[in-house]
Amino acid sequence: LDLDSVTVFVSGVFHDLAPDDLLRRLRELDRGQRPEEVAAGLSGDFNLVVWSRRDRQVCAVTDRTGTRRLYVHLDRARGVVTITNRWLDQIRLQPAPRVDDAGAYTALAVHYPMDPHTLLRHTSVVSVGELARVTPDEVSLQRYHEPVLTEVENFTSVEQAVIELDRTIRTTLEQNLGSGAVPLSMLSGGIDSCVLLKYLTDLAPGRVETMTFGFEGDENAELDKARVAARYYGSKHHELIIPRDDIEGLARRALLTMDISIEGACIHAACNRWFAADGRDIDVFRGEDTRLH
Repeated sequence: LDLDSVTVFVSGVFHDLAPDDLLRRLRELDRGQRPEEVAAGLSGDFNLVVWSRRDRQVCAVTDRTGTRRLYVHLDRARGVVTITNRWLDQIRLQPAPRVDDAGAYTALAVHYPMDPHTLLRHTSVVSVGELARVTPDEVSLQRYHEPVLTEVENFTSVEQAVIELDRTIRTTLEQNLGSGAVPLSMLSGGIDSCVLLKYLTDLAPGRVETMTFGFEGDENAELDKARVAARYYGSKHHELIIPRDDIEGLARRALLTMDISIEGACIHAACNRWFAADGRDIDVFRGEDTRLH
């Protein structure tokens, strides 16, 4: 493995220099570790795609938080595999995309395609904690991380449900807390993010930091609520106010790599820029993490 030739693609931009942690993981790959073993040692949001010339296979791996899935299509006739992190890109890249019957049926029934189906035929989704192994003949999915499960249908009382959900949230967050990373919670001051902050404060006392964001000239009530919550739980608090002049550039760059709202794309890109400037190893948590999806 020629580590001098490593290229990293982040937020729509190619970089010749890779983070030290990523280079260390790539060296483990070079020593024979399997991609799923390397992924199990990484924290935060990531996708990992590894092409092995020796084994003639591609491994596509998603993180354990499920914020960014991968979509895999194998064209056996042409010998081409297409891997994207937006299913819309699959439509542009496949020569003759066709609707998948099962994916369309579940999308109409429950408003989204049920894993591992997508809306496109012969296109699989690699969901949270999964690995897709692609050979010239097939795409096979396997788990390298087992999520914390609950036996919801067996709860006999509200009290039992609360106890079980409390245990599940604690166990899930403990698994996602890196030992040397800074736990940073996105804080709106709403119920989801405050619940998350309470758990993180209990699990990592004295280490938790918080962040709230807004747009210049449109600072909303979340800033005040978040300050109250951060002060109550004693977290080091950051406020990221996105300047008006930055919005267009951030949105254009982020939308190239994300199929989310313009506002969400701006915030995501601005946060990534802040993390890069900060330079520390940061584990980001969001209020949605308490929903265990």
